[in-house]
Amino acid sequence: MITLDTNTVIYYFNGDENLRKFVEIERQNGEQFVISTITELELLSFPNISPEEIVRFTLWFNEVFILPVDSKVAQKAAEVRRHCHLKTPDAVIAATALLNGGRLITSDKIFKKVHGLKIL
Repeated sequence: MITLDTNTVIYYFNGDENLRKFVEIERQNGEQFVISTITELELLSFPNISPEEIVRFTLWFNEVFILPVDSKVAQKAAEVRRHCHLKTPDAVIAATALLNGGRLITSDKIFKKVHGLKIL
Protein backbone atom coordinates (compact mmCIF):
# COMPACT_ATOMS: atom_id res chain seq x y z
CA MET A 1 0.00 0.00 0.00
CA ILE A 2 1.06 3.54 -0.72
CA THR A 3 -0.31 6.40 1.35
CA LEU A 4 -0.95 9.69 -0.41
CA ASP A 5 -0.36 12.93 1.46
CA THR A 6 -2.83 15.75 0.95
CA ASN A 7 -0.42 17.77 -1.18
CA THR A 8 0.08 14.77 -3.46
CA VAL A 9 -3.65 14.47 -4.07
CA ILE A 10 -3.78 18.17 -4.92
CA TYR A 11 -0.91 17.76 -7.42
CA TYR A 12 -2.70 14.75 -8.89
CA PHE A 13 -5.89 16.75 -9.37
CA ASN A 14 -3.95 19.68 -10.80
CA GLY A 15 -2.68 17.40 -13.56
CA ASP A 16 0.89 16.54 -12.50
CA GLU A 17 1.74 14.19 -15.38
CA ASN A 18 4.65 12.41 -13.67
CA LEU A 19 2.47 11.65 -10.66
CA ARG A 20 -0.46 10.53 -12.80
CA LYS A 21 1.78 8.17 -14.77
CA PHE A 22 3.33 6.78 -11.57
CA VAL A 23 -0.10 6.12 -10.05
CA GLU A 24 -1.36 4.51 -13.27
CA ILE A 25 1.67 2.21 -13.55
CA GLU A 26 1.52 1.23 -9.88
CA ARG A 27 -2.22 0.51 -10.12
CA GLN A 28 -1.58 -1.71 -13.14
CA ASN A 29 0.99 -3.55 -11.00
CA GLY A 30 -1.67 -4.14 -8.36
CA GLU A 31 -0.62 -1.41 -5.93
CA GLN A 32 -3.30 -0.05 -3.63
CA PHE A 33 -3.43 3.63 -2.75
CA VAL A 34 -4.76 4.86 0.57
CA ILE A 35 -5.42 8.15 2.26
CA SER A 36 -6.10 9.00 5.86
CA THR A 37 -9.43 10.45 6.91
CA ILE A 38 -7.30 13.50 7.76
CA THR A 39 -6.51 13.92 4.06
CA GLU A 40 -10.20 13.58 3.24
CA LEU A 41 -10.97 16.30 5.79
CA GLU A 42 -8.19 18.59 4.55
CA LEU A 43 -9.26 18.26 0.92
CA LEU A 44 -12.90 19.02 1.63
CA SER A 45 -12.25 21.92 4.01
CA PHE A 46 -10.45 24.38 1.75
CA PRO A 47 -12.18 27.75 2.26
CA ASN A 48 -12.77 28.41 -1.45
CA ILE A 49 -13.59 24.88 -2.57
CA SER A 50 -16.29 24.83 -5.22
CA PRO A 51 -19.25 22.45 -5.25
CA GLU A 52 -17.77 20.89 -8.41
CA GLU A 53 -14.48 20.22 -6.64
CA ILE A 54 -16.32 18.62 -3.73
CA VAL A 55 -18.07 16.29 -6.16
CA ARG A 56 -14.79 15.53 -7.94
CA PHE A 57 -13.01 14.67 -4.68
CA THR A 58 -15.96 12.66 -3.40
CA LEU A 59 -16.05 10.55 -6.57
CA TRP A 60 -12.29 10.04 -6.39
CA PHE A 61 -12.59 8.85 -2.78
CA ASN A 62 -14.26 5.74 -4.22
CA GLU A 63 -11.01 4.93 -6.08
CA VAL A 64 -8.79 4.81 -2.96
CA PHE A 65 -9.05 3.27 0.45
CA ILE A 66 -9.77 5.82 3.16
CA LEU A 67 -8.26 4.57 6.38
CA PRO A 68 -9.87 5.75 9.61
CA VAL A 69 -8.10 7.26 12.54
CA ASP A 70 -8.59 4.47 15.04
CA SER A 71 -6.87 3.95 18.38
CA LYS A 72 -3.89 2.23 16.76
CA VAL A 73 -3.32 5.15 14.40
CA ALA A 74 -3.85 7.66 17.21
CA GLN A 75 -1.23 5.95 19.39
CA LYS A 76 1.30 5.77 16.55
CA ALA A 77 0.58 9.41 15.62
CA ALA A 78 1.15 10.45 19.22
CA GLU A 79 4.52 8.68 19.18
CA VAL A 80 5.48 10.34 15.88
CA ARG A 81 4.35 13.73 17.17
CA ARG A 82 6.36 13.34 20.40
CA HIS A 83 9.56 12.28 18.66
CA CYS A 84 9.42 14.31 15.45
CA HIS A 85 7.41 17.37 16.50
CA LEU A 86 5.01 17.14 13.57
CA LYS A 87 1.64 18.86 13.59
CA THR A 88 -1.20 16.52 14.47
CA PRO A 89 -2.56 16.10 10.90
CA ASP A 90 0.92 15.28 9.56
CA ALA A 91 1.56 12.89 12.43
CA VAL A 92 -1.70 11.08 11.64
CA ILE A 93 -0.81 10.82 7.95
CA ALA A 94 2.68 9.52 8.84
CA ALA A 95 1.20 7.01 11.29
CA THR A 96 -1.26 5.82 8.65
CA ALA A 97 1.60 5.21 6.24
CA LEU A 98 3.80 3.52 8.86
CA LEU A 99 1.04 1.13 9.87
CA ASN A 100 0.28 0.24 6.25
CA GLY A 101 3.61 -0.47 4.61
CA GLY A 102 5.62 2.61 5.48
CA ARG A 103 5.44 4.28 2.07
CA LEU A 104 4.22 7.85 1.60
CA ILE A 105 4.05 10.05 -1.47
CA THR A 106 4.55 13.65 -0.39
CA SER A 107 6.48 16.77 -1.26
CA ASP A 108 6.55 17.88 2.37
CA LYS A 109 10.11 17.59 3.68
CA ILE A 110 8.96 17.47 7.32
CA PHE A 111 8.18 13.76 6.86
CA LYS A 112 11.91 13.00 6.44
CA LYS A 113 12.15 13.22 10.23
CA VAL A 114 9.98 10.12 10.67
CA HIS A 115 12.06 7.00 11.25
CA GLY A 116 10.95 4.05 9.14
CA LEU A 117 8.87 6.11 6.73
CA LYS A 118 9.79 5.68 3.07
CA ILE A 119 9.15 8.82 1.04
CA LEU A 120 8.34 8.17 -2.60
